[in-house]
Amino acid sequence: MSDLWARILAQKASLLRDLEPRHMLNDLLQHGVLDDDEHERVKRAGVTRKDRTEALLDILKGKEVEELAAFMNQLERLYPHLADQIRTAENEKVEKVIPTPRNCRVQSSTRDSLTVAWDQLEAVPGGSVEVAIFAHNNDREPVQRREVGCDQTDVRAEGLRAGIKYNARVRVVSGELRGPHVVVQGKTKTIWSLVPLNPVMAAVVVVVLAMLPMVWMTTTGESFLFLTYKSFQSWLYNNSHLKLPCSFIGH
Repeated sequence: MSDLWARILAQKASLLRDLEPRHMLNDLLQHGVLDDDEHERVKRAGVTRKDRTEALLDILKGKEVEELAAFMNQLERLYPHLADQIRTAENEKVEKVIPTPRNCRVQSSTRDSLTVAWDQLEAVPGGSVEVAIFAHNNDREPVQRREVGCDQTDVRAEGLRAGIKYNARVRVVSGELRGPHVVVQGKTKTIWSLVPLNPVMAAVVVVVLAMLPMVWMTTTGESFLFLTYKSFQSWLYNNSHLKLPCSFIGH
């Protein structure tokens, strides 16, 4: 029954055309589908039967599956043709009324995780949000699948590989029905990307590297000029094939 609201909404045009909520308001109140305030709200909505049906549907979209089932029982008693249309609606038509997640995005990433987010969804009784993570260029088998309530606006997929592109497919599911999906792309961070290479850090690294020769010379007693001379002499000796004057080599 978890896809019941989507099936009811798929037949909205027929309900607006044929349903007169006043015929069932007292029964819906008696069976706990509506409370007193909701009963009055539908009763006083607009001036036409269509206005009252719109108001009733607006209230029903926030109801639990059990309450929707009670509504269907009253519909079966008073409007059997509408109840039959709802029960036998084709899945393809029903899936079109399931909301599409909006503004889907990769909110953050780490070396082994991606956090996928979307805007708040309208109430989908019995529905949930499915997030499937696929390796980039491979949409056949997800590496991970998560399902959260429609009141949630993000999900974190963990246990991913570092420095890899992934596609996240986000959609609303209701029972066996699957709504339209949205695909967003993200990439986990590499190990090197976690190193804070800002200008201050870079300056510190340069200073440390520049001080290393001086520290070495201080601890060994070598002078900078002597160190330079020895390095130059070694280079000349190793490149004696260049036929430089022997005086440059120290002979």
